[in-house]
Amino acid sequence: MSLSKKNAWEAYLVPIRKQVEHSVGLIKTLAPEIPEQEEKIQQLIKEIISNREPNRKDVMHTLHQSMMLADNPAAAQPIKEYYNELIKENKSLFNSYLYNEGPKSHCCKGSKGLVCRQHNSCEWL
Repeated sequence: MSLSKKNAWEAYLVPIRKQVEHSVGLIKTLAPEIPEQEEKIQQLIKEIISNREPNRKDVMHTLHQSMMLADNPAAAQPIKEYYNELIKENKSLFNSYLYNEGPKSHCCKGSKGLVCRQHNSCEWL
């Protein structure tokens, strides 16, 4: 693997690893609140930590599973808040725009017949 490819992959994984660390911290605080589910909570933690290259779906799945194990909604509130925060973050990362929205974008500039219909779609005229 080339150095630039490796660096790009690491840059992609760093924020996800931070999400894993934060999620594990939240889930560990949940474990004492539900002692009857502690074994399952520990299994969730073990699975997400042992994943060498976790993705955002893995983080979301682990958070969701931990919320489902909690029979006390108040105990899982910090996890639910973080889960909702990640949903918002992921929506901005994986939105429906298929075109570059930056300053180099041809969208909305009308160049070469490309017209943006209020960012819903770009069409050639």
